[in-house]
Amino acid sequence: MLLSIKARRHLWEISLAFVVICFIWFLQSDVLTQLYSHNLFCNIPLAFIIIWASVFTSSIEPLSSDDIRVRSMSAIVLYQAISGSLSGAIIGAVFAALYSSVVPVYLISYPIIGWVAGYFPLNKVQHGSFYCIVSVLLGTILAEFITACQLMILGRADVLSCFAQATIPEAVLNALIAPFIFIPLKAWHDFRLEREVIVKS
Repeated sequence: MLLSIKARRHLWEISLAFVVICFIWFLQSDVLTQLYSHNLFCNIPLAFIIIWASVFTSSIEPLSSDDIRVRSMSAIVLYQAISGSLSGAIIGAVFAALYSSVVPVYLISYPIIGWVAGYFPLNKVQHGSFYCIVSVLLGTILAEFITACQLMILGRADVLSCFAQATIPEAVLNALIAPFIFIPLKAWHDFRLEREVIVKS
């Protein structure tokens, strides 16, 4: 046997994630571009990055109140900085690489927002399908602000003037589709956890 059962399972999950990424990219680039009207823009890859990072978050345990009292401020900040979602950052980097063929710049905001969204794990809270709406709304605004700053640094001075006009409708549309992304990802995550428990027993 060349690969262990665990390695085959991880390979299957990675290939399934790759298929989902390709499907979302196809949906965004070929289907939704035909449906845009009145400058309304729904960014499914960005919503997917935020939800993915919130569901498949870091396995690092949060700090307890005793840990916060005992540790120095720099140790707390460092611990919080490394507790983001690595898989969210990787998914964000993949989508940013795909977008670099369309937009003449590598969108650094996608890996950043993928990492930062991991700070807010939605798979451990009740009513996660509601909180994902807020998470995607705020995450979209933050990601678009980072992108606007990046484009402004690169010499596009008119970006901030149309920032609110373009970002608010996009954030609202992304937030509206968030539960439709969250529910299947949460079910996939729960299925993976149940399967790992069955395999271990």
